[in-house]
This record gives sequence, C-alpha cells and structure tokens, in this order.
Amino acid sequence: MLGLVTSSIAAYFSQNKKGKENATVAYLKEQIDHLEELSDEEIEKVKMLIDSYKRNNVL
Repeated sequence: MLGLVTSSIAAYFSQNKKGKENATVAYLKEQIDHLEELSDEEIEKVKMLIDSYKRNNVL
C-alpha cells in the first residue's frame, strides 16, 4: 500500500515537472519565432532562460 501511494506521488510530480518544461519550451519557441522583433533586453532574457533550462535539465 505504501508503495502505491509513493509511486502515485512520484508520478504526479513527474507529470507536473514535464508540464512546466513543455511550457518553457513553448515560450522559447514563440520568442525565437519573433526574434527579429525582440529588443536587446528581451533577447538577453531569452538567453538567460535557455541557460537556466540547460542547467536544470541537462540537455
């Protein structure tokens, strides 16, 4: 019974993390699609987000 509860909790957090990653990737794709319209400051923010994503997800 304890194993079932533990695996259910692990599955929930795993799915939740994947959803957040997908949202990040979708945001980055959207920003890159409009790269020529971004300001220098916005481009720097995208670069920082990519670096953060890379560190946290070991691409």
